[in-house]
Amino acid sequence: ASVYAERFRPFLDAHREHIVRLGKLQNLVLEEEKHVAGTGTVSMFLRDAEVHIPLEGVLDVEKVRKNLSEELQNLERFLSSVRAKLGNEQFIARAKPEVVETERQKLADGEAKLKKIEERLKALAR
Repeated sequence: ASVYAERFRPFLDAHREHIVRLGKLQNLVLEEEKHVAGTGTVSMFLRDAEVHIPLEGVLDVEKVRKNLSEELQNLERFLSSVRAKLGNEQFIARAKPEVVETERQKLADGEAKLKKIEERLKALAR
């Protein structure tokens, strides 16, 4: 893992061995300046730090991508059916308001989940 955290560098350096052991890392590199992470790396950008963790050897990135792609396709089909239902004027006119609201909530939740899956796929594609 590599970390850029100018403010926390002394703390991280003092506790490097513990961080490596607890995080089950091969090593911990304290970067002198911010940098762009490479392919197959998960990155976290915090207010005062950047953390980059390579996933190679930790998990099968291709398998994760495949699973996320399948989940994305299933979710897109589900959202399509919810959108169709909400676009049906007869459904809106005849359904109870709480049922329509439940469908709207399903759509909002599904769209939020869709964005998260797309972000995860994008992070794995780097």
